[in-house]
Amino acid sequence: WYYGVQGYYSESLQNTMAALKIFEEMGDKQNMALYHNNLGFLFKQEKNYKEAMSHLMIAAKLADETGDKTHIAEIYESIGETYLAMNDIDKALLWLTKTMKAANDINAKKVLKECYLALSKVYSHLNDYKKAYQYHQLYTDIKELMDVESSRQVGAMQMKYETEKKNNEIQLLQKDKALKEEEAHREKIIKNAFIGGFLMTVMIAFLLYKRFGDKRKANLKLTETNNTLNTTLENLKLTQVQLLQSEKMASLGRLTAGIAHEIQNPLNFVNNFSELSVEMIDEFMKARSDAERNQIASNLKENLNKINHHGRRADNIVKKMQLHVLKGTGNELFE
Repeated sequence: WYYGVQGYYSESLQNTMAALKIFEEMGDKQNMALYHNNLGFLFKQEKNYKEAMSHLMIAAKLADETGDKTHIAEIYESIGETYLAMNDIDKALLWLTKTMKAANDINAKKVLKECYLALSKVYSHLNDYKKAYQYHQLYTDIKELMDVESSRQVGAMQMKYETEKKNNEIQLLQKDKALKEEEAHREKIIKNAFIGGFLMTVMIAFLLYKRFGDKRKANLKLTETNNTLNTTLENLKLTQVQLLQSEKMASLGRLTAGIAHEIQNPLNFVNNFSELSVEMIDEFMKARSDAERNQIASNLKENLNKINHHGRRADNIVKKMQLHVLKGTGNELFE
């Protein structure tokens, strides 16, 4: 239909028929009525009034079925103008009168404007110039009214555009401000994060340094403690050696004292019996009878046996000392 308005009727007819076929398949009566009306306009422009009227009547029937009053008024007006183009003035007047009523019912100013102009032409053909003038005046009035309304609408749209433009500028400024604040907030967060990270790094480095220092001190103290322990251990070992040596010396002293004591007894016996034997020898030399000499000799022999016994005892003690002195304290010697 757009191409028809521009004068490209063949292209417009082809496209409009293709669209009409789609709506017929869909069963969309409202758009079917619209496109039949468009086809009526296109055929009228090509002066094919028969085809034009066929499509317009179908459009009127479909519009009546759907109850679309706006389409009804527009289609009635198209039928009236088509009859006018065919010079069928009576039918043109009939349909334009119906158009005027339908348009007034819904205040369709655009349809009324075209209707008034067409009625002015109709009454001109009927030589009723008064009514022709009246309808032309109505056409002029409604056209001016529509122009004023259009101007108001344009002004309102212009004002709305300016308002929206200002609102958009304000919104852009607010968004820009918000973006700048957000950027500043982000930079602040990054800055704080950097400062926090730096402080955290310094704190960690300080803790590591302190821990290293504490560990170093602990190692030094541990080394010192180890040295002290080693020194103490050496001292203990030396003390142990000294104690062992002292114990050995004490054992040796006890052993020596015991040996001396044990040897002293047989030696005392040996000394006593030796002295006694010397005295008995003197008595033997002074004895006058054989019986007396025999008794002294018998006692002397007994003394010598005792000397020999205690001498062997002392020798046995010395041998035992040689066998056991390295094995213990030597206490076995005196058991």
